[in-house]
Amino acid sequence: MRREFRIAFSICSVLVSFLMLTIGGVQAASTAKISVDPKVNGAAPTESFLTSIVIANVTDMYAWQFNLTFNPSVLEAVDVVEGPFLQQFGTTMMATPNINNTAGYVFAGCLFLDWEQPGASGSGVLATVSFQVETAGMSLLHFSGETGPRTKREDGMPTPMPRELVDGVFGYPRDLAVTGLVASSSSVLPGESVSLNATIKNKGVVDEICNVTFYRYSTSLGTKTDLAVDSEDSAWVVFAWDTTGVAAGSYTIRAEVSVVSGENDTENNAFSGGTLTIELLHDIAITDLRVSPASVPSGGQVSINVTAFNKGSSIETFSITVTCGNTAIGTKEVAVLAPGNYETLTFIWETKGMASGSYLLTATTSSVLGETNTEDNVFSNVGLEITNPPFMLPMELLAALVAAVVLVAVGILLFMRRRSKKV
Repeated sequence: MRREFRIAFSICSVLVSFLMLTIGGVQAASTAKISVDPKVNGAAPTESFLTSIVIANVTDMYAWQFNLTFNPSVLEAVDVVEGPFLQQFGTTMMATPNINNTAGYVFAGCLFLDWEQPGASGSGVLATVSFQVETAGMSLLHFSGETGPRTKREDGMPTPMPRELVDGVFGYPRDLAVTGLVASSSSVLPGESVSLNATIKNKGVVDEICNVTFYRYSTSLGTKTDLAVDSEDSAWVVFAWDTTGVAAGSYTIRAEVSVVSGENDTENNAFSGGTLTIELLHDIAITDLRVSPASVPSGGQVSINVTAFNKGSSIETFSITVTCGNTAIGTKEVAVLAPGNYETLTFIWETKGMASGSYLLTATTSSVLGETNTEDNVFSNVGLEITNPPFMLPMELLAALVAAVVLVAVGILLFMRRRSKKV
């Protein structure tokens, strides 16, 4: 087979040389990349798999060839089929591929029949190689130095183009597993951050690039991407979970590593790490206290508005007491205040009996079970000015004065009448 391939390829080369001798002008070479896709393959013994030989960023290409070596104790090359890239630009001829499963290589090449047409530019698949897996193990899929695209030289001869070669690898078994998952704390308050630490083990024979996703129950928390884990090695992945907006309760945490091609055991790709409890947060606060008017005569009426806010994560019922100095003004209840909600209570106070002076108003909440932050349960520093009441005569004295005035008036009237009769 190899002798036939060399004869066919020699014929192609002679044809190419003849065509190039008839072409004038200079064609500029381009930089291209030839790679194995996918870069890592995996399949079980007796199974087959395909790998593509792809080219990227090529300009003015008229022919290509590659020599791909492999481990013949692990793989057997079955066939090579021309890809669609060069065909879309013109009629092509591909010689019979040279497959050697003893030495472990595949040699293939292809060219345009008409070299007077423009060259091929862009990216695409040059060929597809099929392999059968003979046994478990690892094999590099390595390009030799003969690999590369060809363009037209000034004198009409084919010439290699600058290129970058990216090898591939086959491996079986390929097996990624999550072997552990712990949280930095077993319980947190809502809104706090907790670190989830997963251990990833590569039980396979090739180095892997993987993604790890973290869950609470079936809800994804986020994914760490492009993590490198060498063969037979472990990696530790840390994910910071911000619990803001998560309701209080106990949650099962889980980590899952992505499945790689040809992975033979996927049951160990996920690991549950127990539960994490988000505790109920009890925290109420007085956020505002206002009085109107700010100055009132003693005995006058004022309106006091007190605003409470539930900063926690549970519904709360509590009371608010308002005082002026040492004088209790009143107490009212706030019933079933939901988390994140406000409520404003109004107190009406008759200041009767209060001496004139400057007073400090204070609003205080009752205690809530489980609350640890109580500094904001008191709101003060709101002043009220009480002035002296306007002067008013007692009603008894005022009645006596009125009666005296009436008597004096009657007496004067009687005196005047008697005097007028005598005259």
